Amino acid sequence: MAAGGTVLAGAEAAALLTGFGIEVVDADDSAGLADSAESADHPANDASGAEEHIVDVTVTLRDDAHFGPVFEFTLPPTDAASSPMTTYGLPPLNPVLAREIVSRSPYARRAPVGPVLDALTALSESVCCVEQIVGLTATLRVTRTRARLVAPRIALGAVRGRLAIVPYPRQLEETFDWHGQRLTIRPIRPEDEAAHSAFIGAMTPEDLRLRFFGAVSGFDHSQLARMTQIDYDREMALIATTGEGNQARTLGVVRTITDPDNESAEFAVAVRSDLKGKGLGRMLMERMVAYTRARGTRWIVGEVLRENGPMMGLVKACGFSIGPTADPAVVEVKMPLRGDARTP
Repeated sequence: MAAGGTVLAGAEAAALLTGFGIEVVDADDSAGLADSAESADHPANDASGAEEHIVDVTVTLRDDAHFGPVFEFTLPPTDAASSPMTTYGLPPLNPVLAREIVSRSPYARRAPVGPVLDALTALSESVCCVEQIVGLTATLRVTRTRARLVAPRIALGAVRGRLAIVPYPRQLEETFDWHGQRLTIRPIRPEDEAAHSAFIGAMTPEDLRLRFFGAVSGFDHSQLARMTQIDYDREMALIATTGEGNQARTLGVVRTITDPDNESAEFAVAVRSDLKGKGLGRMLMERMVAYTRARGTRWIVGEVLRENGPMMGLVKACGFSIGPTADPAVVEVKMPLRGDARTP
């Protein structure tokens, strides 16, 4: 760009995207990557087996005046009478959002889910990390075992619209040793839904009542999705986890929701019932206070049942002040985060 270039294509585009884990090939080399499209409709005629061609997806990125970067995915019809299918996605795409896009496709049952999800999320990550990418065109060639980007062409610009969805704040991740195991504290992600459901299931009915101010029997998919698919711009949920992949366990969580004026953030915190008293709640709370202060929020506030002795001890230890509310069973706790903070 400093030399006046506004387009990356060929080897330059491939070098950039390969750095994000995307397999890229030139248009001249793409003919040998897959069998003819006819073999996708007649798998019995497929000669190469694993490399059977499924579909070519036209991928376009444009910088929309209202939404910022927007992906457009266009798929050819499965028959001569239908129109092409077009669907859209806002970066950043995570595996959950990418799976929703893939599931709408008439080719979903034939396409390899894993490679397609990896390609879409990696392509999204490149757009989120390189703010000078203002446009992109390419073909995503999907075979039985792979999803490869063919002949990408990237448009560059000094100014791009703001992402409509705030990307995952990777800089908040932290891993360290804790009571003989590796503990990671990080922002929650949509793919944490199953582990979060297990976390809630590991809490006693009494701890759930104290956390949610009433009897709770469990949460359905839509409620768990609301807890794990958050808007990082106005919400934050830091979780403590151990293990990786299917073995990952959520041990605790602290959340805040900030008002539109960034005046105050309301918090809630919970730890697995069998881990209380080990200092995990305080570690989470202190990190959330630091994060909220760094955002310039004036106050962090919350409500606690007066009978909740462990939580009352935690907020006192963290420096919150405690005051009454209209409900004698509930107290308000608050902490100023800025010198100009006034009572909210």
